[in-house]
Amino acid sequence: MPIVIVLMAVLTIGIVAVAVDTASQQGATSREQSSQQALGLAEGAVSDALSVLSSAPNPLDPSALPQSSYPVGDGRSAYSGSLLGTTWTITGTGTLPSPVAGAGPLQRRSTLQVAVDTQNTPWHYVFADSASGCLTLSNNTQVTTPLYSRGNLCLRNNARITGSPVAVDGTVTIKNNASIGTSAVPVAEATLGGCTSGSGQPHPCTQADRVYATRLVQSTSNLVKPAIDLDGWYANAKPGPSNPCTAGSVPGGFDTDATLNRSRGTFSPVAGVAYDCQYWENGALVGRLAWAPATRTLTVYGTVLVDGSIQLSGSAVYAGRGTLYATGRITSSNNTRLCGVAACDATWDPDTNLLVLVAGEPTQQYGIDFRNNTVFQGALYAVNDYRANNNVVDWGPVIARKIQVSNGARLLMSTIGSVPPGAPGSGGTLRVVGGTWRGH
Repeated sequence: MPIVIVLMAVLTIGIVAVAVDTASQQGATSREQSSQQALGLAEGAVSDALSVLSSAPNPLDPSALPQSSYPVGDGRSAYSGSLLGTTWTITGTGTLPSPVAGAGPLQRRSTLQVAVDTQNTPWHYVFADSASGCLTLSNNTQVTTPLYSRGNLCLRNNARITGSPVAVDGTVTIKNNASIGTSAVPVAEATLGGCTSGSGQPHPCTQADRVYATRLVQSTSNLVKPAIDLDGWYANAKPGPSNPCTAGSVPGGFDTDATLNRSRGTFSPVAGVAYDCQYWENGALVGRLAWAPATRTLTVYGTVLVDGSIQLSGSAVYAGRGTLYATGRITSSNNTRLCGVAACDATWDPDTNLLVLVAGEPTQQYGIDFRNNTVFQGALYAVNDYRANNNVVDWGPVIARKIQVSNGARLLMSTIGSVPPGAPGSGGTLRVVGGTWRGH
């Protein structure tokens, strides 16, 4: 009997030990599974943050990625971000209840760095988006800006490009003493699809084609025109048709019938009587458009939309950074001057004053049509085509379907760091910094 009792005791101890060890292994496995699930919630939060940042009007705005926390199943995901220069550090957190009774919640983190690339966007070029036809420069035209054509480039009659880079996804045709660069001063870089004398098969461009470049690449770059959201800005421009001035007014208003149909007619922002339209929200100034004829100063801030066309005239200076949409055309009268500085010269600083004009005209060929000694400093976007004729001087980027520049017109470029929020494609592009995804 004593031996039986001893054996039963030993067996009992063994069974309890096995049970304890099994429970311990099961608990460890359960904790590991929960830990991996929490990490999955953290990584999902980082992905959600990327989606928010990608759709932000301006991902270089430090407030573009506000903190967020939300339930996911039995757990919770959260993300936050910090911006240093042009790089975001995104932190995602995943939290789950512990599978062990009485233990605190399990929490894992994931981090990722994302760079905002504003260096190679259409806003750094005179940019023609049409893959057919030619970006045409003729009759003593001078272009000192970077230039990009998704279609062909046609130069003739002493037209000259001295800006860099020059990128052409199609072919280049150069006639009558026109050139890209000069033998004495070549452009720094040209990326071209090929050259043609107007007939026969395209061939690699050389100096024999009057293409002079320190670095000459026979390839394409594949940039595309940023999309425009007229419906969105019709609803959300502040001030605009759906959000009238909270203080002051604009002569004639922004619309006449609460429908996006260009019913407003033609608006002249720098002519007529003084006005000051402001839109305030939660105690903050969101947008402003004001005209002071005594000093001939146009003040622009935020994103403003007029459901009609815009006519520029006279001589004026603007102050501020903002985007002004016309759902119709944008044209200029003879001898118009609208600049960021009174001298209309290279002392203009786009980081201080930058007006972006956007022409949403959907049917007429020339959405933006400047002529006869017009001088403009700013950035331009047309849904359809852009034309500069007869000694026009444009300082800044141009984005359009097709571009036609002739008769002594000049396209000059001041360095544009970034365009204001509200402009099509204003935020640049996001690029994940390799090797920075971490799980903790």
